[in-house]
Amino acid sequence: DTNIYLAGTEEGYIHKCSCSYNEQYLETYRGHKGPVYKIAWNPFRTEVFLSCSADWSIMLWRQDSTRPILTFSSTANVIYDIMWSPNSAFVFAAVNEIRVEIWDLSVSS
Repeated sequence: DTNIYLAGTEEGYIHKCSCSYNEQYLETYRGHKGPVYKIAWNPFRTEVFLSCSADWSIMLWRQDSTRPILTFSSTANVIYDIMWSPNSAFVFAAVNEIRVEIWDLSVSS
C-alpha cells in the first residue's frame, strides 16, 4: 500500500502513518531502547519489516502486531543500516561501525 509509511523516532518508537491522515498515527510499534535509524519492508512478504537502532538491536516485525516477532543482537555496536536481500525473503544485511553482517533466517535466527 503506497499510502502507508513507517517513521522511526529518537525515543525508539516506530509510527505507522498514512498519507490520508496527517495528524494521527495508525499504530505505534514499541521495542527499541534507542533511536531508530532504519526501517526496511520485506520485498517478498509485505506485512513484514525490519528496524535497526542505536540500542545495538535489529527487530523483525509484522505490520499487524505492535511488538517485535524476533530481536537480533549484533556485536556491541550501533546498527546504522539494514537491507533485505533482493533475492530471498529470509536474508538481510546489517551495517555497524566496523562491519557488515549477513543474516539468513532460513538457516538460524
